[in-house]
Amino acid sequence: MAVSPEEEEAVRHAGDPDRLLPNENPQSGLAEDARHWRIVYRELLTFKQGLLDVADRGLAEIAQEHHVTDTTTLALLRAQNDRLRRRLEFWERRHQELNVKPG
Repeated sequence: MAVSPEEEEAVRHAGDPDRLLPNENPQSGLAEDARHWRIVYRELLTFKQGLLDVADRGLAEIAQEHHVTDTTTLALLRAQNDRLRRRLEFWERRHQELNVKPG
């Protein structure tokens, strides 16, 4: 089955390690923005980690039963997971920076 150009672009986009979410502004000076993105990325990371765990187990079963390995799926999920973790770490640092009281 042929992959459409839209699907190819979606895969490229999903695997982009520097991709930001819509409306995400790393230069924002508002602590509320940093808090918001910490929550968003924490929830996305939790969700994606669950998907990765299920995929890891499921693909291991398929590999064992049918002697087929799908490393692409796991590699893409891990790359996405790593990106989410980096973005969460960024927003955690940014939140700390913005909440430091002068004095």
